[in-house]
Amino acid sequence: MSSIHLNADEFDALRELTNIGMGRAGAKLSELFESKVKLSVPHVDLVSQEKITALVQDFGQKSDPVNIVQQEFIGEMIGRSSVMYGGGTFTSLMGYLGYDEEDATSTATQHEILNELTNVINSASLSGLSEELQLDLHLSQPAILFFDTQSTQVDDSRLAYSDSDAHILLIDIKLEIEEKGVHCDNIISLKEEGLINLVSSLRKLMA
Repeated sequence: MSSIHLNADEFDALRELTNIGMGRAGAKLSELFESKVKLSVPHVDLVSQEKITALVQDFGQKSDPVNIVQQEFIGEMIGRSSVMYGGGTFTSLMGYLGYDEEDATSTATQHEILNELTNVINSASLSGLSEELQLDLHLSQPAILFFDTQSTQVDDSRLAYSDSDAHILLIDIKLEIEEKGVHCDNIISLKEEGLINLVSSLRKLMA
């Protein structure tokens, strides 16, 4: 069980800061994709890693097959993002990323688009969050974990941290670009060692 504890007021403050950060991210993404980007109110909770599996299965019920791209971040915040995309609708954004329509049929190009799209989403989302918390972070290169895969075939162990009993801070954000038919789910998770600076910064901001 995690030794990091947040009281109700601290959770409320973190949710509010996350919501503000995601609002910034939504504005940036709307400008980039020239379309309204709808972001859900972030779900923030300290949970066991089994929750990630449940989120994947829930997403898959509405969006099979799924594509999952993982991107780690380091610095004063340490964790990872797992972005889930439904089907092949993400290719509707390829033009904004510099790709031509004929590229949509190439698996290699679809991989590139998924990686680049994930980088764009996380650059906006995580920078918005880190700015609100006044913490520095750096994104690693994204990596595709699952491509065009039925959610029931997703290997849960590849989504979990190696110490599977560890609790994580989970931030779940659903993103939709209705005009383009695109929807995805960004699951941001921080392990305990990645929470220390976050909790410290949060308490300073609340003082």
